[in-house]
Amino acid sequence: MMITKTIDGITFTLKKEFDFRFLAEYGTVFVVFESQDSGYICFGVQNDQRKLFIKVAGVATVYSNVSAHIAISRLQATVSIYEDLRHPTLIGMIEHKEIRGGYITVFEWFAGDYMGRQYDSFEKFIALPLD
Repeated sequence: MMITKTIDGITFTLKKEFDFRFLAEYGTVFVVFESQDSGYICFGVQNDQRKLFIKVAGVATVYSNVSAHIAISRLQATVSIYEDLRHPTLIGMIEHKEIRGGYITVFEWFAGDYMGRQYDSFEKFIALPLD
């Protein structure tokens, strides 16, 4: 059984119900990236000051094949990497925290191409020269 959710007019599908009320503190959802195979679901959110990218672990997404616990552990493990890699030319992590039933990382928004295998732009990304 699939669950259809709509937040701020944006509709997406999950395997199980999840409480996304925390998103409202960041602004209005304008896009959702639900096709992640990593066990995450991601949102583009806009408020009066800026746009944000919010990565959420712990949600039973349709395409995920990992448990909520594993997805949460993996996202928590990336926090120190993001902090170590902090640089003015890279997208900055604004915050990370536990939420009810999951964990989130919040980043500055950057309009660009998607790098995941499930997106059309993957081949373009893979074709880039290593240098």
